[in-house]
Amino acid sequence: MTLFPWLGIGKNILRLETVDYRLKVFTNLTKVALTGVKEEMTALRLMTMQNRMALDLITAPQGGVCAMVGDYCCTFIPENDADGHLIDSALKNLTKLQRAMIDDGSPPPDWLTGMLSKWRELLFKIGMMIGIVLLVLAILACCVVPLVRGCIGRLVGSAVTSTLLQVEEQSLLDNDEEESEEEWTNVMQDVNEMFKMT
Repeated sequence: MTLFPWLGIGKNILRLETVDYRLKVFTNLTKVALTGVKEEMTALRLMTMQNRMALDLITAPQGGVCAMVGDYCCTFIPENDADGHLIDSALKNLTKLQRAMIDDGSPPPDWLTGMLSKWRELLFKIGMMIGIVLLVLAILACCVVPLVRGCIGRLVGSAVTSTLLQVEEQSLLDNDEEESEEEWTNVMQDVNEMFKMT
């Protein structure tokens, strides 16, 4: 990840998305569990109040319900926390989620798996470097080389043309007027042909 930071960024984004997903699942499961507890508490409170009122009215001459029964005053309460019920299954799912989160953060179970994953990362990094170098070479071969070749051709053509014009001009000055016009026409035709070739 040091050589190619975007791989680390991608891996961190994936981890954040995983944490986000698991946090949402955790929130949903907690909501289900607390919904069950709320239902249980509502029913418990309602039943307790109703029984308390009825039993207090009936047992008022003996001192009330608590004086007669003592610590064993019992009523029916929904058992959402019993095995296989709402709270129990939500707790099992929360435990599974917790294990999954622990497994994601733990190192590989044996040294061989750890070594192979490190080698795989190293080979991937080397492969990416080779791929980038080949891509740069392909871009150079397709774009830059023809551009440089054209520039060099134009530069050499203009240098040759300039030199030929100076030589011909000097020779024209040395020759007669009649010969010079004829030669000047020939030189200009040669120059025009050279420009057509490039």
